Amino acid sequence: MASAVVEAPLHVAHHDATRAAVSTTALGVCAMRCWESKKDPSERLLYDPFAAILCGDENPQLPLKEEVGLTKEFWIDFIAVRSHWIDEAAGHLEQLVILGAGLDTRAYRLESLRGVPVFEIDFEEVLNAKATLLGAFEPVAKQSCIGANLTSPGWMKELFEKGFHQSSPSMWLLEGLTGYLTEEELDSLLRKVSDLAPPKSGMIATFVGVSMRENATSMHRYLVSGPQQIEELLSRFGWSCSVHGLGEVAEEYGRKEIPKDYAYYLVSVLLARMLKEELQPDQVSHHTMISAFSKGHQPLKALQALDVLRDRRRPGLAGYNAALRSLALEDE
Repeated sequence: MASAVVEAPLHVAHHDATRAAVSTTALGVCAMRCWESKKDPSERLLYDPFAAILCGDENPQLPLKEEVGLTKEFWIDFIAVRSHWIDEAAGHLEQLVILGAGLDTRAYRLESLRGVPVFEIDFEEVLNAKATLLGAFEPVAKQSCIGANLTSPGWMKELFEKGFHQSSPSMWLLEGLTGYLTEEELDSLLRKVSDLAPPKSGMIATFVGVSMRENATSMHRYLVSGPQQIEELLSRFGWSCSVHGLGEVAEEYGRKEIPKDYAYYLVSVLLARMLKEELQPDQVSHHTMISAFSKGHQPLKALQALDVLRDRRRPGLAGYNAALRSLALEDE
């Protein structure tokens, strides 16, 4: 008797039945990585040799295409730009936590993660299927998988059991996740991450804009009005961020399918608590800023802060907050 063919699931045991097909979007993202990988090495933004295996097809279709609209070429650029930007933004890591990991293959394909603890958290059905489909391959990272619904509290305990260390800086990745959570669910998740993340930690997240609604799925719940809403949201949980429009990044990468003002946002985030714990607001100076952020592997951001502080510096908390905002600037 032939064994059953393993496929990435199209539905999961979600607490909200109207979002049970969210795993289908992971398959769509994987399909676009597959198509991008077929391009000439001089043109492609990423190479994912595992994408076709996960899709079960060398020429996969785009699930939900009728619902999200636009062309396959648009979505290939969308995923390629997003993935490449995240790969670069992650930088030097001591440990990586991928929330809503889906069919992410960074633990297998990124040499920069060799030997780095990578914790992937998502619905058990998705992670089990991925593990089976990629069973013949060894991840380059020290991969640990946690099958869980992120809206439940159990994954935090298992994260520690799998070897997460609160004594070491961590990077948290929320790629294509925030839009599928309600506002209450997202607030709860960010509160958990803030409690778990030690000083000098970072986060990379993506957000869907309200004007992108016509290209969003029926499962999307949280959409933002723009960068200011993202900044205000993250600041409530102790994070300082830099927001980038996907279209602007696409232009930098030479991709033309995505309009420059397209309402989708890539966000790099620094745990502002690092400064709050190390410095007193009335003691902030150019030298202490440089020192603190150099320790956090952010020397270029600290140098950029010098220019901003020349204009903004003033005594007390106001100058301190201005310093935090200035350090959200991206390294050039």
